[in-house]
Amino acid sequence: MSVSMSVDAGQGPDARSAVRMERAQRGDDSLVDVVIDIDLKSFIEPTFSRHTATALLAHGETFLLKSGEQIVGTCLAMRAWEPPGGVHLVSMAILPGSRGRGLGQRFIGWVLAALAEDGVGSASLVVGSENVRALRVYKDVGFEVTREGPVDRATGERQLYLSVDLAHAHPHLRPNR
Repeated sequence: MSVSMSVDAGQGPDARSAVRMERAQRGDDSLVDVVIDIDLKSFIEPTFSRHTATALLAHGETFLLKSGEQIVGTCLAMRAWEPPGGVHLVSMAILPGSRGRGLGQRFIGWVLAALAEDGVGSASLVVGSENVRALRVYKDVGFEVTREGPVDRATGERQLYLSVDLAHAHPHLRPNR
């Protein structure tokens, strides 16, 4: 699956760059280094070891945000035990140089639409309470805080658990195919 849009590339009002989302082929080991690199450039502490990145790529769903041929964002999802039929978004990251252009909201909208088309009923994730930009993006597509978790020792911020019923996710964020 590949969906596309054009966004301002940030090099003047007429500069346009095609940005698209692709679903990675499950088990594509060539993406391990890419996923880890984007993660390390996006978060205070690493989310993945090589082992966990390989396992997620092999057994989860991986979505790629591409600008031209460059991968500028990733979203990794795993089936959730609770609720049945749901997924947990383990990580969603966009490279710092590609942020601030509305790509996060569009990317998560694409991911949610793809998951809904697969018959997934809900999605959940965990985000730090101080990550105001990410919280705004997630809330704008329908995520709601379901509970507060512990304080993260590395960042000092409280973890927030969010979820969205995909039948009620905001349809205006879904891509036109």
